[in-house]
Amino acid sequence: MLVLAGLAAWLAGPAARAAHAGSYVVYSCQDPTGAPASTSSWSFQFTDPVTDTHDDSCPRGGVHVALKAGVTHPSTADARMYFWAPDNTVITSYTLWRSAKVAAGTPYWFSAMERYGLDWRWAGTGCKGTTNNCSAVGNPSTPLADANKFSRTPPTPVTGIALYVSCGNDNAGTTACPATSPVAAETWLHRADITLADDSKPSFTTTPVGGLVDATAPVSGTASVSLLASDKGGGLTQAMVEVDGTVVTSQPLGGAGACATPYTARTPCPLNASATIPLDTTTLDDGTHQVRVLLQDAGGNTTAWGPVTLTTHNAPPDESCNPDPAVGADVAGVGLNTGLLLLGSHSTGIGPARVTLRYATKKLASVTGQVNAVDGTPLDGAGVCVVWRPEGTTAPLSELARVTTDPAGRFSVAVPRGSSREIFAIYRTPAGAVTARTVVRVIPRLTIKPSHRSLRNGQLLALRGTLSGGPIPSRGVLVTAEAWRGTRWQPFEQTHARGSSGSYRVSYRFVGTHGVQRYTLRVRVAAQAAYPYLAGVSKRIHVRVHG
Repeated sequence: MLVLAGLAAWLAGPAARAAHAGSYVVYSCQDPTGAPASTSSWSFQFTDPVTDTHDDSCPRGGVHVALKAGVTHPSTADARMYFWAPDNTVITSYTLWRSAKVAAGTPYWFSAMERYGLDWRWAGTGCKGTTNNCSAVGNPSTPLADANKFSRTPPTPVTGIALYVSCGNDNAGTTACPATSPVAAETWLHRADITLADDSKPSFTTTPVGGLVDATAPVSGTASVSLLASDKGGGLTQAMVEVDGTVVTSQPLGGAGACATPYTARTPCPLNASATIPLDTTTLDDGTHQVRVLLQDAGGNTTAWGPVTLTTHNAPPDESCNPDPAVGADVAGVGLNTGLLLLGSHSTGIGPARVTLRYATKKLASVTGQVNAVDGTPLDGAGVCVVWRPEGTTAPLSELARVTTDPAGRFSVAVPRGSSREIFAIYRTPAGAVTARTVVRVIPRLTIKPSHRSLRNGQLLALRGTLSGGPIPSRGVLVTAEAWRGTRWQPFEQTHARGSSGSYRVSYRFVGTHGVQRYTLRVRVAAQAAYPYLAGVSKRIHVRVHG
């Protein structure tokens, strides 16, 4: 049984607001299609956990709270379930399929309540046993019948709603309630559709970066923009790229699970997210374009960054990004060297030729380089093409950016978030191409979530998670589940992460556990030829098995 903090702490929530830019609906117990919906957005509070109870039989029955029958309850006894609007949201309307029973002729009482500011008020539906011998509201045996349906738009938005049973009324009750059978007071929630107003627009945590929004040089081929974003309210749903007033590409920010309509969680989508959005600029006419980056949240609120000017140049084709034939610096009369620096570094030099990053890190890298004459004189205004391909492959080179060196002969190009790759800078001369190579290596992000934290010998444990970082090959990426044996990790099951989300599932049945054992588990992905990432491991989790 879950017992929460007292009513005084419960009341200390956010105040309602008047204007509403967007909204979203949270479904509980069942969604509009009749599919099961989580009830995790509802919480419980009891005066006395010994004499009060709750259970959940959704979607066939409902969430249930009760003052137990056959027990004398003090005048202050109550049990309730409640839904609390998350920070920066308010409840503007709702429909509840609810029912209740109370002992007729007694002070036992049922009501729906709404929170206005710091006050809880009656919502317009209830039943008190001493009023006209009321004994029931609706019928729990027909959960979605019209008799159980209660729809309401509060006169002003509220920050909480509750279904409440008590002995009398907290404000006026002075008499204990007698032990009655077969019922004292109980209520069920069979389904809830709650509309939340979300007034807060999403925001860019940092300025978007990448070739798609860098106006220093014409862009050809595929260019991208990388961003970090945050939100208050329902959370982030997608990032979009708009060119000349039309959205041309987008990327989900919430992933799978709760952040998919119909919503079943109070805050269905992440409040912080990152994304790298590629765009094939060959789909645009050559010339200048106005580019904006857009963020959208669960309430439909949209925030725009920009516009910036993008110049595309995809035709006619030229040889500036062709690394062949490569020639030596002495023959070409120039020298070209490159390295990698983390974005935000204050160094004015050239970084190391190789860096290793974690896929989930907020840090990105930039290719830095310099073009000099053989005598060391920097070449100002030299055109450099930066291309890449997945490390360890012979895939065709893809263009990242075309840049021009500054008076010191230097250039810098942001590297979008993605897989391990080798990056080449190319400077064309009449004799051929002078090239320099750098490598970004990336450790993938591997999550793990157990189906149970505690189970008995003979039960099945399922481990689920995702492998972040694409592309995922069509045959999947091999994932190995391991257990710590005191001195080493022992593999016990394998599967493949598949699909665009990189999801996986591993099952294992414990059959040889004696006593109570605590197992430390993780999942691991090894470096694989078809998957351009380094090896990676998940966090460790612990499960307890009773033999």
